[in-house]
Amino acid sequence: MLRDCFGPCFRLMLRLPDSPPTGRTDVRLEAERLLEEAGRLALRGREAATVETARRMVEAWMDETALGIAWEGRAAWLGNPLQRRWRTGRRGGDWFFDEIRHLSPHRAEDAELAEVALRCLGFGFRGHFYNDPTGLGLEHRALAERFGCTAVPLPFPPAPYLPRENRLFRHVGPLLTGLFAVLLLIFWGIWQHRLNREYTGSPQVPAVSAVHPASDSPRTDGARSAVSLSPRPSTIIQKGREAVGSKKQPIPDVYGELRNRLAGRTPAPASHDPGHPGANNRNTTPGRSS
Repeated sequence: MLRDCFGPCFRLMLRLPDSPPTGRTDVRLEAERLLEEAGRLALRGREAATVETARRMVEAWMDETALGIAWEGRAAWLGNPLQRRWRTGRRGGDWFFDEIRHLSPHRAEDAELAEVALRCLGFGFRGHFYNDPTGLGLEHRALAERFGCTAVPLPFPPAPYLPRENRLFRHVGPLLTGLFAVLLLIFWGIWQHRLNREYTGSPQVPAVSAVHPASDSPRTDGARSAVSLSPRPSTIIQKGREAVGSKKQPIPDVYGELRNRLAGRTPAPASHDPGHPGANNRNTTPGRSS
């Protein structure tokens, strides 16, 4: 299936929020490499126009996903989005929905493209509906009903030629941390128990009252002072825990950022560019066959 060819591209971006890459990992270059491999794999038995349209759908989703979360490579990705390759004056947030409205269930290649589009929508693509969840839901359901699918995709399967991720290793760190905390609490409880036993078993020092007569006159309450000496358990362990709250960062306006970034370096708007793949004339789509 065409959408399975782009499986590694989806996997790369879906892992980004849970395990942000370090400075040694260039996610942008890795994304380009996976897109090239997916394109070569998808060309086996398919027209180049169909593969190019599917790739652009995935690229638009990858751009939005990379800019929708906070990580160290976000600024560099914004400066060089994957959509820069198109050179058609169109933005993915507009082109994507123009393209899916023209897909027909009577064409086999369009059915495969609909699967790719539904996968992107299912994984959170919004485009120019970024702040309009109602309109986004209508577009999503309309596409799904046209091709007899559901608006909510099935769980994403791993790519067939990639090793399945071992979920155990993903949770080893938290498990070890929890185990260490439990052992530390047990050790602390045993220690406190032993200290309490030693304290209760030791002989108590009786209270001593020292009376200081001021004169030979009868003693009064103000003329005496009593000092009580009694053992008190000293604090052996001080426990303190400082809760550090993390303030959630506001969701960035990804569509607006891409629009502003691409507007300064692209030639003409979509309606005047006969070469862009989202034009109203299906025959003018680059490489697409109607």
